[in-house]
Amino acid sequence: MFHAPRIEAWTRAVTTVTNYEGANKVHDRFHGLWAVMPVEKKLRWLLAAGGNGEVAGAFQEPNTKLLREPVKSAHESWASAPFFREAFVELKELLTAQWLFDNDKDGVLHHANNNPLSKPKAKRAAR
Repeated sequence: MFHAPRIEAWTRAVTTVTNYEGANKVHDRFHGLWAVMPVEKKLRWLLAAGGNGEVAGAFQEPNTKLLREPVKSAHESWASAPFFREAFVELKELLTAQWLFDNDKDGVLHHANNNPLSKPKAKRAAR
């Protein structure tokens, strides 16, 4: 299908954008694909975009929760970062501890230290 290569191109493009102007150009060119993207591709895009502050904007700290929430920043692109925040809200319930543990090894969308799956299980004392 024609959409699949464009979806992959969009996901790759959000990782390489180096400024807000470029992020907006990528957004303008590809954001119409969102409606036809399968959920797993949306999640992959969200993870790729989250790793680039030119696309995603800022994240909230401190790391008291599992998810790093995107927030409005005074310095962000006028199209891509608001779109990223909307996409994050849309997909938030799918960003489970298991999905994040399996897919977000670099801690782009979450704080690994707060992921219960990242913590070693306590050993039971021998009797």
